[in-house]
Amino acid sequence: IFRNFHFFDISSYTLEDLHCRSWTELFIRVNKDHTQSIINTCQQFYNKEITGVTSLSHIGTHRIIESDSPFSYNVDAVVNYLAPLYDKSRYPCGFVAIESANLISEKPEGRSAEKLLQQYYTRIGVISSDLI
Repeated sequence: IFRNFHFFDISSYTLEDLHCRSWTELFIRVNKDHTQSIINTCQQFYNKEITGVTSLSHIGTHRIIESDSPFSYNVDAVVNYLAPLYDKSRYPCGFVAIESANLISEKPEGRSAEKLLQQYYTRIGVISSDLI
């Protein structure tokens, strides 16, 4: 799992969330057709119907929503490329995606951000509501 530094400008998840929780638990892709196209391409990798880098930019922009984060960011993203990853036996074992995205929800600041963080950490049990 790798994300560049720009990713953290458009996500309110922690590094722990990103490395310990499944992306399917963290994000919702709104357009089911776009999601299915991505899944179909990944299945083609595993079936060895596609063996190299493939462009998915033709699918277009799709909305991705953080489903369980402090700020519930929304982004519009494009999967530019997907490529299969292989194990030592040359069996497809994963894939890598190159995506571009733009944050479309507002970034909370100051007291607003603090309030959202307190609500989030209270909800997940990190902060007791008695302390707020």
